Amino acid sequence: FARIDMQDQFGRSMPPPWNEPHRLQLRALWNVSPQLRAVAKWQSSWGRSWGFRQSYYNYFGFRGENEYGGYDFRTPEDDQMRPFHQLDLSLVYQPDIRGLDLELRADLNNILDRRNTIDWSLGPKSSSNNQKEITKRTMPGFNPSLSVKVKIK
Repeated sequence: FARIDMQDQFGRSMPPPWNEPHRLQLRALWNVSPQLRAVAKWQSSWGRSWGFRQSYYNYFGFRGENEYGGYDFRTPEDDQMRPFHQLDLSLVYQPDIRGLDLELRADLNNILDRRNTIDWSLGPKSSSNNQKEITKRTMPGFNPSLSVKVKIK
């Protein structure tokens, strides 16, 4: 739980833009064999506010315009984002080879293919230039990677 004094901009103390009031991380490590291990990581975060990029609140507050495109920028704590959930799996293989440290790694990031929202921005609606709509900036979905690490002893 965090609060910062934002009297100059909003006239009150409020949660900071970087605040994640509820965060849960779980990790599991399984040594399948002496050379192979599996790692699973689950992370969740909920209760995040300041949905728009912080520059929106700063810019409109600086200009003295608190509303734009039908959205109010005086209450960032009310701009709640959806919960963030991500599950990652990794397999790490380290064979026993004389004179060589070798590691083969497969990472399966975000295997549930969730497009977790990072923040929002405003853009024109396609049907009218006067109307604005929220565009959500999201993290990439499923993201696999393979890596090889070689070290000569």
